[in-house]
Amino acid sequence: MAQKDKDFQYMAIADLLAELEKESFKLDPAVESRVVAGLLGLLNTSSNNVQEQAVKCLGPLARKVKETTVQEMIDSLTENLLSEKSSEELRDISSMGLKAVIAAVPADSNVQCGFLHKRLTPKLIQCLQQQSQMDVKVYCLDLIIDVLTRLGRQVNHDAVQKAVLPLLMSNLSPLRKRCITCIGLLAVSDPDPLFSQLLEFLLKGIDSASRADHIRTFIQCISTIGGAVGYRVGKYLNAIVPMIVKYCGNPKFDQDDELRENCFQAFEVLAMRCTKEMTPHIDSVMSLALKFIKYDPNYAADDDENEEMDVDEAAEDEEEEEAGDYSDDDDMSWKVRRSSTKCLCAIITTRIDLLHTLYQKVGPVLISRFREREENVKVDVFRAFTDLLRQTAISNKRSSSNFVNTTNELLGALIPKAVARITAQLREKSAKTRLAAFAVLKELVAVAPGCMSARVSDLVPGLVFSLREKAANSSLRVEALAFLRLLLASHPPEVFFPHVATLAPHVLKAMGDPYYRIAAEGLRAGAQLALTIRPAAPFTPSFEFRPHVPGLYNAALGQLRAQDIDQEVKECALYCVGTIIAVLGDELRADLPACLALLLDRLRNEITRLTAVKVGLVGDSF
Repeated sequence: MAQKDKDFQYMAIADLLAELEKESFKLDPAVESRVVAGLLGLLNTSSNNVQEQAVKCLGPLARKVKETTVQEMIDSLTENLLSEKSSEELRDISSMGLKAVIAAVPADSNVQCGFLHKRLTPKLIQCLQQQSQMDVKVYCLDLIIDVLTRLGRQVNHDAVQKAVLPLLMSNLSPLRKRCITCIGLLAVSDPDPLFSQLLEFLLKGIDSASRADHIRTFIQCISTIGGAVGYRVGKYLNAIVPMIVKYCGNPKFDQDDELRENCFQAFEVLAMRCTKEMTPHIDSVMSLALKFIKYDPNYAADDDENEEMDVDEAAEDEEEEEAGDYSDDDDMSWKVRRSSTKCLCAIITTRIDLLHTLYQKVGPVLISRFREREENVKVDVFRAFTDLLRQTAISNKRSSSNFVNTTNELLGALIPKAVARITAQLREKSAKTRLAAFAVLKELVAVAPGCMSARVSDLVPGLVFSLREKAANSSLRVEALAFLRLLLASHPPEVFFPHVATLAPHVLKAMGDPYYRIAAEGLRAGAQLALTIRPAAPFTPSFEFRPHVPGLYNAALGQLRAQDIDQEVKECALYCVGTIIAVLGDELRADLPACLALLLDRLRNEITRLTAVKVGLVGDSF
């Protein structure tokens, strides 16, 4: 490392790093000071590669040397960082070195931890209070964040908080963001009096600030604190929520979409982390979210909810195509809609006691927003409706019959329009949108079996579109097959008879797909298709199922015979073959001996024995 040649320096440091990473390596006390001094000296070299390699050594080295030497390393790096004579490059590399050393300090080392919060932290705090260079303050805040993460309660919170809070009104955005992170860490272990001072400062700042960026910073800070220690914020909500609500509709900031986004992000966190304390404010927050989920000032569309709900499907498709062609790189209103949607998600997932209110107020609005033009927002709208359905399933398991009946009536009133809107989305080009749509449909089928009987003919084209190999990725085909299986299992067989000829080829192709997830889901769907085309007694079949029997049987048998396939596919092939034999075995008499021999062989195999036994039980149930 003492050589002037940069290549020699680089190779020497690389060799040192390799040795330091060995558990058995021990550094001779007589030379450790020279090694440390050499490494620290190379931080100021002109070679970036040498600097980067030297920084990599500091962390492992701190774990190998004496505690006093670690203190010398920290002192030297701190001096490089805070000195007015240091170059920007040296400050940057010294900051990286300090981060590495702080991360390497053992948590059980009282001497080194004490050194961090007794000598390093005060210097960093002094820099925040006195240093005029903003980039140095950014480095210091990064380091304070690392120290707080490692030491927590051991740090002097009062001193750090007094130094950090004034910086929330800085003109430098990166500095404010780091202040927010730092305050979030302080809030975790702040004593109650100090925590009260912190919240009072933030509330006063929100109320008195005149600049939008400062207001955003204070609101973000409250969101961060709420996410970290929501239980401590609860008693301040009567002051916090009305103050944030005020800025959502303040005409002075009518064009500030980022501020509205921050407000709804705060509401989302508070709804998730302060569920009980938010109860008095839920109605006002929900009303705001329902208002701004439709906020789209740059796109001319009819916002009348009732009129939207009565639009026929053809008109919907035409409007969606027009919306899809709209583009405005400067339009940030979609962030407001997305944050509003996520706020509603938080309310839905935490307030199951308001399920009927959610169906009456939130459900229709979410359905109307299935035509959202921004894909990310649309996916979040689908997720919100999926959460509503999941909450319904949970509620139905533990609520009284009267409550369940009312819930089902409210859901039933929304199903026709919801299915119509989602059906249109299944023909979208975006795979992400269709994945979210299938998630809603699967949850809907689970909560309300049979609810799509009248819409099967509309669903089939969208299913086929997603099952076609050229039009879908693997995840989309898996989701489409999973939904098809659930759809077949939860609806009367006769509604599918007109569509079996359309669906069967795609199911058969999936059953033999080389990708194991598609093959496994295809085999499950194939088994359910067999049950559908020939329902069990007392149902009187009116459908000619025989043309489809050979294809189903051969596709399943091909996977059963295969040896080099995934275990999940083997098990699904066993189940599928067993179901086909149980339902359609009288049409396969000539082929049964070979198939039964394969099943017997699977019974002898320890890996597939349990599944083969279950297949026998499936046959006994028919």
